[in-house]
Amino acid sequence: MKKQNRAYFLVPAVLVFAACIPAQAGTIPVDLDLSPASIGSCLTDPAGAGGTCYKYTGELYSTVQAPFTTAQRITLTVNFSAPLTPNQTYDPPAVVSVSDGVHTYSGSNVTAIGFISTDGQAMISQFDLTITSDTENIQIYTGTSEVEPLAGGGYPAIATGGSWEPCPEPSPVMPLALVALIGMGTKAGRRFRPERSNPA
Repeated sequence: MKKQNRAYFLVPAVLVFAACIPAQAGTIPVDLDLSPASIGSCLTDPAGAGGTCYKYTGELYSTVQAPFTTAQRITLTVNFSAPLTPNQTYDPPAVVSVSDGVHTYSGSNVTAIGFISTDGQAMISQFDLTITSDTENIQIYTGTSEVEPLAGGGYPAIATGGSWEPCPEPSPVMPLALVALIGMGTKAGRRFRPERSNPA
């Protein structure tokens, strides 16, 4: 592909990337999840289909063993089947992605057991989730979170709690990115279309 042609797709690609960063964020977070699962979820359903998307952000680890460090944490994004209501207890929602700070898993590669409960304002207040991959359990409780390798050996990463919040609203950049992608792609196609020779 010619350099000029690539340039037509660079701007919309940057705009799509920007659209996957929370609109209220002033800077790119250090632990921004750029896994394929997370980017795919952002592009297809940035706001979580009517307020059903929630993100858990754990505190930084307080006790660690290699390869974990105290600059890392557990993060989890889930989708409920419907908006949360007050004073209810729910089965584990669908996992979009989960990270222990070293490994990131998409929802199709993990299983989840436990429960999530809401308070009188329909905010998540109590929870007990164990998310299992092929190598470890990521355990998220009210008041603590920890990583447990399936091979045993204790808990190499432990933190004191974390918090839930609705997924950020979609960035206003997204519609602009899509329009730019279509417009620039069309313009690029016209510019680099071979010229037709006039019949003799």
